[in-house]
Amino acid sequence: MAQESYNSWLEYFRKFFSSSVTLEALTLNKYQEYWEEVSRAYARSYQEFINTYFAFPLTLIKTGATTTSTTTSDLSSQRNERQFFGTAIKGGFENSPNPMYFEDFQVGATFSSEETMVSRQDIQNFADLTGDWNKLHVDDAYAKSVGFSSVIAHGMLNLSVALGLWYSLALTNSTTLALAGFNSVAFKAPVYPGDVLRLDVQVLSTRASKSKPNAGLVTLKWKMFNDKGTLVVEAEPVLVIQKKLFLQ
Repeated sequence: MAQESYNSWLEYFRKFFSSSVTLEALTLNKYQEYWEEVSRAYARSYQEFINTYFAFPLTLIKTGATTTSTTTSDLSSQRNERQFFGTAIKGGFENSPNPMYFEDFQVGATFSSEETMVSRQDIQNFADLTGDWNKLHVDDAYAKSVGFSSVIAHGMLNLSVALGLWYSLALTNSTTLALAGFNSVAFKAPVYPGDVLRLDVQVLSTRASKSKPNAGLVTLKWKMFNDKGTLVVEAEPVLVIQKKLFLQ
């Protein structure tokens, strides 16, 4: 049974990151150790569970995996190093050289990301990962029949890309303790395969956390545009950011 679960998980892992990925470090023993550690983390806290759940695969990508691009025209063909125009961010998980803590955020401050492209394969991968195979996302003929020029990206995929663009700035990659939620999310226009997206960010508000003395809440305004200048996503995420005063 363990072997069957391991094989299924390994196949999923390969499919999600690249169809040609080889993961010699993903042995059955490592897999079993991974789930044991995840179980222990879950017993401690939800946040530790989330961190542990994702930490093991990311470590393997960096140390035990090799990938080969399968689509030369796809700027995001390799999941272990997503290519942004002008900058390469390794998964968005590298520690920031000059991290921003809660005290560093000033209301009104603005930031702008590099650009990234959403490919048809990205849309297909998201459909496979989530099970959202709505025809708008996988069937060109149907999408055209209801007024679109081709399949369109999922709204939640676009929101995830916005989050990735925020982390591509490498400002809070080592100081974000949680994503508390969104005050609002609006999908303003469709995103098509090949659209190039960028994110503009403004700090809306900051306040100390009532439940976490080591952190504060930072509310941002995200506006994501395509390469034609059309606003496609607008959102207000609330991030839980570590305070400098509580560094250990």
